[in-house]
Amino acid sequence: KYGNLKLGPDDEPPQYSFVTWFSMLFSAGVAVGLFYYSVAEPVWHYKGWGGARWAHSVKGYGNDNEDATHALMITWYHWGVHGWIPYTTMGAVLAIMSHRRGFPMTIRYIFWPLIGERCYGWVGDAVDILSIMTTIFGVCTSLGLGAMQVNQGMQRLDHGFYRGKAYNVPADPKYAMPTCGGTGKTCLEGMESYGIQTNVGTQIGIIVVITLVATLSVISGMDRGIVNLSRFNFSLGMALLLSVLFLGETYFCLDAVVQAFGYYLWYFLKVAFQTDAFERLGKSAMGL
Repeated sequence: KYGNLKLGPDDEPPQYSFVTWFSMLFSAGVAVGLFYYSVAEPVWHYKGWGGARWAHSVKGYGNDNEDATHALMITWYHWGVHGWIPYTTMGAVLAIMSHRRGFPMTIRYIFWPLIGERCYGWVGDAVDILSIMTTIFGVCTSLGLGAMQVNQGMQRLDHGFYRGKAYNVPADPKYAMPTCGGTGKTCLEGMESYGIQTNVGTQIGIIVVITLVATLSVISGMDRGIVNLSRFNFSLGMALLLSVLFLGETYFCLDAVVQAFGYYLWYFLKVAFQTDAFERLGKSAMGL
């Protein structure tokens, strides 16, 4: 009954194709976070930084190969079905209340079945204010992580960094530490930084450029700005994905995907219901 419910009027055809819709969903939903954490999160779990429970050094058994598979599996969990539940729930309810019930597209009106006329009062205002604030916090986090990643990539390209060696940096003693101008670093006497640095100033510039592009996209409207920017963004992302797949160890990548997916299915319910009940009691040395 509900599985066939359209998010728009019954007699209205889809405004965009499936590929365009998916591109906008990808670009406006998970693009920056996915590109950042698709690399950072598996490495974090594999290395066991911050007490990741899947490392064999933490469990007391296992090996590096098992750690790598578990790291990919838990990343799949965070970006798989459970990760998409909040997106799907919010998007579906907002679309139904706006396109089928005729309410303005603001978060307050998704609570109409629960609070009714109070959507027009201070309760509705509080819901909208809270939704705007949380959206800003989320966008700022994603934009900040994306700016750091773009900055690091620009530096590596500028320095010609490949397999531990910076090929574009001149063989001059003063450039012995070419990244010394980065955040938290200091150039020693007689040394200078070279080219693009990973620091706050560069990242602010990147954020300004990204914000201007996003603003122009919004001003241009849905059909001219957001749609075309999403298509370009998605195409660029797929080009990067296919480049990594076919220019690297293709069979290894495919094997790792299949193997991690199998582990994801096997641990699906176990990880979903993990609440750290005993971990939060503390260590046995504390008498707990």
